[in-house]
Amino acid sequence: MSGICGIVNIVGMEPVQEALVSSMARSMLSIGGEESKALIDGVAGLGVSSRGIRDHFVDDKDIFVIALGEIFEPAGAHIAGTIARLYRQYKEKCVEHLNGQFNFCVWDKRDMKLIVVNDHFGTSALNYYYDGAHFIFASKIRALLKTSLFSASIDKNAIYNYCTFTFVPTPQTIYREIKKLPPGHMVILADGKMGLHKYWDIAYKDGANKGEKYYCEKIREELEGAVKRRFDPVKDDGRVGAFLSGGLDSSTVAGLMKKVSGKEVNTFSIGFQEEKYSEIEYVDMAAAHFGLKSHKYCVGPSDLMDAINILVKEFDEPFGNSSAIAAYYCAKMAKDNGVDVLLGGDGGDENFGGYERYVTNKIYSIYQRFPCFLRQSVIEPSLFSGIFKNAPLFEKIRNYIGHSNIPNPERFCLYELYPMRNRDEIFSADFLKEVNLKAPLELLDSYYRSPDTKYSLNRLMYLDAKIGLIDNDLRNKIDKVSQITGVGVRFPMLDLKLWELGSEIPSGLKLKGFTKKYIYKKAFGSFLPRQIIVKKKHGFGLPYAVWLRTDPRIRKFTEEMLLDPSAGIRPYFRKDFFEKMLRLHDDEKTPYYGDMLWIFLMLEAWHREWAGR
Repeated sequence: MSGICGIVNIVGMEPVQEALVSSMARSMLSIGGEESKALIDGVAGLGVSSRGIRDHFVDDKDIFVIALGEIFEPAGAHIAGTIARLYRQYKEKCVEHLNGQFNFCVWDKRDMKLIVVNDHFGTSALNYYYDGAHFIFASKIRALLKTSLFSASIDKNAIYNYCTFTFVPTPQTIYREIKKLPPGHMVILADGKMGLHKYWDIAYKDGANKGEKYYCEKIREELEGAVKRRFDPVKDDGRVGAFLSGGLDSSTVAGLMKKVSGKEVNTFSIGFQEEKYSEIEYVDMAAAHFGLKSHKYCVGPSDLMDAINILVKEFDEPFGNSSAIAAYYCAKMAKDNGVDVLLGGDGGDENFGGYERYVTNKIYSIYQRFPCFLRQSVIEPSLFSGIFKNAPLFEKIRNYIGHSNIPNPERFCLYELYPMRNRDEIFSADFLKEVNLKAPLELLDSYYRSPDTKYSLNRLMYLDAKIGLIDNDLRNKIDKVSQITGVGVRFPMLDLKLWELGSEIPSGLKLKGFTKKYIYKKAFGSFLPRQIIVKKKHGFGLPYAVWLRTDPRIRKFTEEMLLDPSAGIRPYFRKDFFEKMLRLHDDEKTPYYGDMLWIFLMLEAWHREWAGR
């Protein structure tokens, strides 16, 4: 936890000041017991902040190394020392020999070369600034702002993208001048020039089907191996537990931990009094089935404002996914019970096809298989302009056809694109003049078209991995909650061997008919309780929309934040927008508008904490 940072002065060969690097490193300290260290070599300075600081840097005559995270293959307690050894052997190709969750930097003193590396999935963000004269990087944006070597300005396009996705997507940050290092990438700074290099990406193999039996056996083998690499029953006894949502992936991981150890495993779960949002019954089912020691906490309205105040101090970019509240209380509960590492199930849905919208997309695609002449010359004229155009009986069919005719990825992401599709009703005219109105769809389209695969499902899973998994869950929610609580999180589902196995499984075995995650469910059908296998995916959302109606404190807090004429975000939006959203929320009796209001509420909370700095 905490972070790494550094500066290289490119022009003029001006020495880096140790005081500046030390200040950057100290600004990233999160919890008690952490230390910081600065390493200076003329024009280059590196800094690291962490617990057990000695394991996180190497200061030798030929190289500096700073590193955070964990490497599971090759195993080694000293992460910086392991990377230094591999770098001396393989140079920048050392990353090809690592399986883990890490950020690291190497300063090669002999070659005057800097290498900054993010792990394959970018489980923790790295940000950088480059102007030709300076290259500056840091795990946390606040450390970059400490340098005063540039002036940071809020990027209106980032605000627009945030309102669409609930986070600022890579490579953007909330500031124009700062970029995020994409997952599976490294920066190489040599001869005064910066290069951005991709060393790994999700790659699908559209080859032969090896059969269900083979894939079931391999999934079980690789996932159990991934858990073993992240959980040593002897060394980790009592200090490593698991998130348990009651879903397929977290239940499998927790169950495998029990199988591997033969001992009671601590699991941590969040529930709500609102039954629609709570899955505690499935948590109890998994705990009883595997013999887990289940710890549970019910999050209520009184927890909300405390959590917002705590989270927004760590989120140095706006983040509007309400599941961060539940994740925070879950990790806090673990820490309070003496557990400082949790295993999570993140990544299983994006690798094995677990989302309901994959089924929805398949249903919409059925209509596109009809011959074009039949659709355009017979069906659609009859329903939209012919004898059936006003027939209520055919309204659902017309809606279905309308959605089916929208090409992917726009159709797949219609819910997320609400702000883009309704921008004139949401944003002020002045704001819209300053932004690229097509930016969210352009980003989605770039991800959708990126993988070399003929299967639409693979493209959608790739998009979800980049947007929903990496930018949303990993680098924002989990990483920031981990920083606040001091609880590390390991992801067996992101093990490279397991992920590459998933990438070669035919898409027809992931979504078979309308059964999501078919091959995964078959692999663990006799391991998990049947009720968990067949249950509908739930998610980890917060009943904020319910509380906005039922709890006067939440209502007052929301109105004070969003209706204040001096609110920092008011210039971005139409003057009457938030009043209108509150009325729609009250009238429609659905969570939709409340969920949207949460996004804007967190944007204003971020502005109040960070925009003036």
